[in-house]
Amino acid sequence: MSRVSHASPPDGFQPAPGVGFEDLIGPLFRREVDGIARFGFRVAAGHVNGRNAVHGGMLVAFADMAWGKPLAVHGYDAGWATVRLTTDFIAPAPLGAWVEASSAIIGRDGDLFTVRGEVHAGDQVLLTGSAIYKGFRRRPGD
Repeated sequence: MSRVSHASPPDGFQPAPGVGFEDLIGPLFRREVDGIARFGFRVAAGHVNGRNAVHGGMLVAFADMAWGKPLAVHGYDAGWATVRLTTDFIAPAPLGAWVEASSAIIGRDGDLFTVRGEVHAGDQVLLTGSAIYKGFRRRPGD
């Protein structure tokens, strides 16, 4: 396989602004299609384990960040906190693979949102799971 730069996303993806930990594991990318945001990253040398496949910790961290992003659509623009995150590993992805996350909000109780999601590389599902997030709104004057 030819060397692919971790900064070469597919067409339409732009760098996703991040802070702290997101910058540490990135770069992460974002694309919006029909009002739905998609997030992805290119598996780079810093993302792999000893078998040259994306590390499970990277997949879980990426899922946690990407699956919570839809809360902003519901007015929770000050972020969210993870209450629970449950994942199942399905398959590995090799160095150079493009990895994306998709999610859907499947339940809501006040400021708590239940989300179901996947992380995949092409047609191959890498990880599935669900999460509960508490959303936060900006207060006037913030």
